Amino acid sequence: MLCLVLVPVCGISISTFAVNTDGRINRAGQESTQIMEESKETSVANEKDLKTEQEKKKTSEDSSESQTKKENETTKEESEDKDNTQDEKDSKETDTEEEVTEDNSKKEAAEEEKKTESKKSEGIKEVSEEATKTLEEKTTEAAEKSEEATQTESDKNKEIAVKESEDNYYIGQAAIYYLSNPTGDPWTNDTGAWAPTQETSDVLSNINTKGATWEDGYVGNTVYKNKNIKSNVASYITSWPDSSTGSTWTVKRDNNTTGSYFTFILNSIWDSYKSSVATDLNINVSELDKTHITEITLTPRKISRDNGGTYPYHIDCALSIKSTKIFTAKFWVKNPGESEYNTQVDAKNYLIGSKVKKTTNATIGSTKVVDGVTYVLDGWYPENAAGGACDSTKINQNQWDYDPLPAELADGTVNFYAHYSPTTTSIKLKKLVTGNMGDRTKKFHFTISITKENKNVTFKVGNTPKKVSGR
Repeated sequence: MLCLVLVPVCGISISTFAVNTDGRINRAGQESTQIMEESKETSVANEKDLKTEQEKKKTSEDSSESQTKKENETTKEESEDKDNTQDEKDSKETDTEEEVTEDNSKKEAAEEEKKTESKKSEGIKEVSEEATKTLEEKTTEAAEKSEEATQTESDKNKEIAVKESEDNYYIGQAAIYYLSNPTGDPWTNDTGAWAPTQETSDVLSNINTKGATWEDGYVGNTVYKNKNIKSNVASYITSWPDSSTGSTWTVKRDNNTTGSYFTFILNSIWDSYKSSVATDLNINVSELDKTHITEITLTPRKISRDNGGTYPYHIDCALSIKSTKIFTAKFWVKNPGESEYNTQVDAKNYLIGSKVKKTTNATIGSTKVVDGVTYVLDGWYPENAAGGACDSTKINQNQWDYDPLPAELADGTVNFYAHYSPTTTSIKLKKLVTGNMGDRTKKFHFTISITKENKNVTFKVGNTPKKVSGR
């Protein structure tokens, strides 16, 4: 039903469209022709315009292309110029950059060198600072040591006294001093009699005082307790400055080992020695020359301690000088209770070839009483083959003035010795009875005979005087 309605409507619409088309066909044809013509004209015109436009466009394009080409060429030229300029600029910049780089390299090298130098400088500075620090430390240490070294001599001596009171001996170095002329007294306290100048000696020996007996020393009326060793002095000297050992020390002019010591010692005593010799021999000092001296011998007489100077221990020595022109005669005495001939009672210089006069400073046969015992001075005896004390044969009275033997002159000094012997002595006789069957009540007889120098002498038994022999 619905479809039937719709079909007529559609037919009417188509018919109507057809009528209208037919009724206007002529007009439409005319209009179409006109339109066609107009369209044709328009088309021609448009073609002309298009052609013209195309030509214009082509011309424009050609012109544009030409312009573009020119512009491109110009641009290219400009670009090339610019490139050339840029290349030149770049080249210049490159050169400049190279120069700058080179300059920078130089600067960097300079900076590096500067840094290196700075490091070196810093290193040197560090080393210098370290060295300065070390030096300051050493200086401080030296100052401390110097401060310790400059403590008072009294404190030093106290320390030494304390040390020795604990262990009673000293092992170390001692400075050597010696009489300024061979006739001097080795016990003198006169500082002017000794060489070198007081507290300046650096000629050193090694000593070991273990087992030594210290005696009091005296300077005027002042007593210094346990000041000196006077007995067996040489036994406490372990070595001399040239490392030699022995009871004496001899230095020689031309000896490679001791030559320098010889020169030093001779120079230190020369003025005093010349004056002493000139006085003894009544000659002009101009007659004396150092070349006459060939050897110098030092004989230790005492070791002293608690002295001033760098070395508080001293070895004080007697002096013997061997000369081609002069010799010295010395007279020594051993007093009661002493073990050595320590006391020099006389000394004098003589010309070679002269005879020695007996001293008048000691009288043979004189006596001394010590602890109730009487002693008599017995002597003089010459020195023994070794040049020491003493030979067993006494010098008879008829042998004075004494003519020294070549062996006695060998060291430049001729020594004479005297000692005290007791005039009386005590002996104790005792008989021991041993065994169970021994008779301790039985009396025994003793026969006594005493001789001295092949002579019989009197004696006492208890308080009873006896003659040549007694029972």
